[in-house]
Amino acid sequence: MRVLIIRHALAGSREEFARSGKPDVERPVTADGKKKMRRAALGLRTLAPDIDRLVTSPYRRAAQTARIVARAYDGMESVPLQHLVPNVEPSVVARWLRAQRGLDTIALVGHEPQLSALATYLLTKTSEPILGLDKGAACAIDLPAAGRTGSLVWLLTAKQLRALGK
Repeated sequence: MRVLIIRHALAGSREEFARSGKPDVERPVTADGKKKMRRAALGLRTLAPDIDRLVTSPYRRAAQTARIVARAYDGMESVPLQHLVPNVEPSVVARWLRAQRGLDTIALVGHEPQLSALATYLLTKTSEPILGLDKGAACAIDLPAAGRTGSLVWLLTAKQLRALGK
């Protein structure tokens, strides 16, 4: 199975949004973040032409990013997954991934530092991050049968994905 790990697009400032009195789970992607993510999603499609399942954190900024990615994949549906909210242990997400039998490619949209910890866990079985994902960045990991570590296929910044999406 190939796992695409995508960090949400550029969202507004956490501090500024906090002044609105709304919870951080409702913080949205900025207009510029949406524009840049649309191009990055086209680049993502160049690298991964097919996705079997698109899963997202239920937080607004991740769900908005997943909708942008879904449009690049002909409007496929994204599915919220509570395991992708911040602070869920990477082993929990890894167990969920391994239970998704019969799928070739799963895309996950979520948050840092959880996504870097997840990628590291899939690659090394430890969760101390050895890589990082900036906003709108993505990586692909080939995940073999249960109990074995994955292989990093690629890791690209949002800018690199946008360049591929031209």
